[in-house]
Amino acid sequence: MEELQTLLQHEFGFENPKIEKLNGYFNINYLVSDPHTSFILKTYPFDQELFDTLEAETQVLIHLQTLSKDKYPRPISFANGEFLQVFNLNGKNTIGRLLSFLNGSFLGDTPASPSLFASMGRFMGELDRNLEGFSNYVLKARTLDWDIQHLNLNKKLITDIPLPSDQNLVRYFFFNLKNT
Repeated sequence: MEELQTLLQHEFGFENPKIEKLNGYFNINYLVSDPHTSFILKTYPFDQELFDTLEAETQVLIHLQTLSKDKYPRPISFANGEFLQVFNLNGKNTIGRLLSFLNGSFLGDTPASPSLFASMGRFMGELDRNLEGFSNYVLKARTLDWDIQHLNLNKKLITDIPLPSDQNLVRYFFFNLKNT
């Protein structure tokens, strides 16, 4: 954590921030707090393609800031004015970025309810509308297995479903996708 303390001090001017490691999907995130506010430091193993994707995501976040500042994380620039930086962390080249922290609950920790679904629908509709006209070639070129247009990439995961009857149900829907 001492390396992170030094990075945060030199790059963002933190005096003595509290740093708490958080769970991440394929990266390591940290909640960085000082007496006044909190931020999220996101770190990723260096890969040029990933760097380009994160750069594109940053452009999206900056675009969204012009429309609604309190609903989306705000990128915070490093001392050199850039929003992404590659640095050495624990002996490895690491991509890092700092984002403003948004208070709230994780969706997975929130009980499902009609009002939650309605709220999510409104938010997603607003997000879609706010991104209308925004274009980035890096984001357009991505193929992600959780993107509904690339659903077939998930066929390989059917055997991960514990119950054979559920596996067959999913196979049925994949079969019907081919026949539409």
